[in-house]
Amino acid sequence: MHKILVTGSSGFIGSAVAAYLCNKGYQVIGVDKQLPSTSVEYEFLHKDLTESDFDKLPDVDIVLHLAAYNGTKHFYTDSFEVIKSNIIPTINLIARYKGQVQRFIYSGSPECTAGATDIFNYPIPTNEQCPLVVADPQNLRWSYAGSKQLSEQATIASGIPYTIIRYNNIIGSNQIDHFVSEFYHRAQQGIFELRGWQNTRTFMYIADAVEVTYRLLESTNAINEIVNVGGDTEVTILQAANAILEQMNFVNQPIKLLDAPVGSATRRCPDTTKMKLLTNYQCQYDWKQSITETVKGLSCK
Repeated sequence: MHKILVTGSSGFIGSAVAAYLCNKGYQVIGVDKQLPSTSVEYEFLHKDLTESDFDKLPDVDIVLHLAAYNGTKHFYTDSFEVIKSNIIPTINLIARYKGQVQRFIYSGSPECTAGATDIFNYPIPTNEQCPLVVADPQNLRWSYAGSKQLSEQATIASGIPYTIIRYNNIIGSNQIDHFVSEFYHRAQQGIFELRGWQNTRTFMYIADAVEVTYRLLESTNAINEIVNVGGDTEVTILQAANAILEQMNFVNQPIKLLDAPVGSATRRCPDTTKMKLLTNYQCQYDWKQSITETVKGLSCK
């Protein structure tokens, strides 16, 4: 039985992955500065990973580092904390576990590739070889992409066997600070406004993302690989918003269309060839089903 440290275990992806790994027989130790929102079935450490005393973290076989300061609005308003919270824990976790774990699995970000696709026309769907470009260091939005990019490089340079997972727009009803939940809650209040409506994204339901994560963790062929994890179908934000409203029974509701924030990726669609090859998994939810399931969950809260 593998002993695994899951950072960010109270977060959206982390909580779902930690629970799933418990059911698969892993000995899970979760760590997060936020307390879990529900009862947990594994050992939990209430800890801020930007602090010191990393030597007190337990010995484990695998580290799954999912903790991050995410949420697009925070990139602009709390950018220094975003950078600190993404870089410092990664460096310290690597220092603590180098030479001691079988694998260090790091949650990267497709935000890192937006500069290459938007400015240098790198092909879309975007593969894992895409250059990582900080398009505008003076635009605070890039605080997230830049810090995730550096953390990816630190992981690769560390010498620890690694897997970098770049999650692309994973959605579910427990998610906060994300387009789907935020648009849903605005619509509940009668506010039908949409920024970046022409931009495109793919969407993957959390259940599929968790299964793919587990299969990558189990795959020795995923060692020392960067892997895009996400859906295949590129849709506009307006299409996604209309799917949300359809599920909420707001049919043909007019939407006030607003410009995207400066620096927002115009298009994002991952090449998932490697993901499918390494996991032999076919996603169970398409983009619209992913939104439907997410909205159903939100409506029950």
